[in-house]
Amino acid sequence: MHDIQQATLAALGLLLSGDHQLWSIVFISLSVSLRALALAAPIALLTAFALAYLRFPGQRLLVTLFNTLMAVPAVVVGLLLYMLLSVHGPAGDLRLLFTPSAMIIGQFLLCLPLMVALAHATFRAGDQRAWESALTLGAHPWRALITVIYELRCGPARRNPGGLRTRDCRGRLLDDGRRQHPLSHPQYHHCHRT
Repeated sequence: MHDIQQATLAALGLLLSGDHQLWSIVFISLSVSLRALALAAPIALLTAFALAYLRFPGQRLLVTLFNTLMAVPAVVVGLLLYMLLSVHGPAGDLRLLFTPSAMIIGQFLLCLPLMVALAHATFRAGDQRAWESALTLGAHPWRALITVIYELRCGPARRNPGGLRTRDCRGRLLDDGRRQHPLSHPQYHHCHRT
């Protein structure tokens, strides 16, 4: 127990002293994580949207695949990348082993299935009529996608499990007992005025 306290105090001392080496490691780690998320987020959102709102052959198989990939341990992903990027591996000529680029690839592969599965569940929980209504009203598919994402995040038709009043993303009180279509609600038109 005494060793853990000493190690914790030493680590805090390094953090607070502004140790250059330690903070460079922290910034590299944050940079790698943020870049991996920035690369994975658009792909995950589009994939999850397609899996939730479009119908095509193999759709259920892809949903099952992404749900299964969430359970792959990080060690397995790391070993596979090591074998691919090592000198004798198929991508060894790229010389990416032990570089930030390799870490970005690894984190991308780890977070993509998680983001797809979570976004897919969110899209499935939403009201598909928002997408259909936006398209019917002449919105471009990209604008309709943004409308659906906005409605899922901030829309007045958001469900609250406890049936309590809650606030939307702009701080307005919502009564989640109503079952109105998000695009026909007066708050929707207020939110989208330019």
